[in-house]
Amino acid sequence: MKINNANDTITGTGGAVATLPGTTGALAVKSEIPNFPMGELEYFSMTGTVITISGTSDGSTNMVKVAPTTTGDFHTETDNGGANDGRLRYTGTATKMFHCAVTLSGTPANPNDVFVFGIANNGTVDCKTLGSASGTQASALHCMVMLATNDYIEFYIGNTTASRNFTVKTLNIFMMGV
Repeated sequence: MKINNANDTITGTGGAVATLPGTTGALAVKSEIPNFPMGELEYFSMTGTVITISGTSDGSTNMVKVAPTTTGDFHTETDNGGANDGRLRYTGTATKMFHCAVTLSGTPANPNDVFVFGIANNGTVDCKTLGSASGTQASALHCMVMLATNDYIEFYIGNTTASRNFTVKTLNIFMMGV
């Protein structure tokens, strides 16, 4: 490639070299594809998996891990932590900020119950949303979390109304590091 625009010149064979006005010598231009670690877990069932909720939650207490048998699509620096139970783990070496997204559908045991849904970072629920509906309901949740090597995210649920269960029919957990 060769570009000559007044005194600005870029030439190269294999790599690029730039000479700019007011400079001496050559500037080597290096191009790298950034590393965006990402992974995704999926669960789908028309009948679903019952999540047993034994106590009323205030959003901080009595949160239960949603752990149906999941399958994974692990691109770079992610895995399932050694089990197919709703855990998505970062295995890279540099601590990074991750965008996490969860989409869930399911059926409450009682149509008037209000549920709290949350993404947990290493077992601690960091961000939450509320949801309630009769029949099959759907909810989506996004948040940013900082993850170091072997840190993980999971999805939790609590019932703010009573100690009644929730049947999960679909679950998708996604994370991408930046």
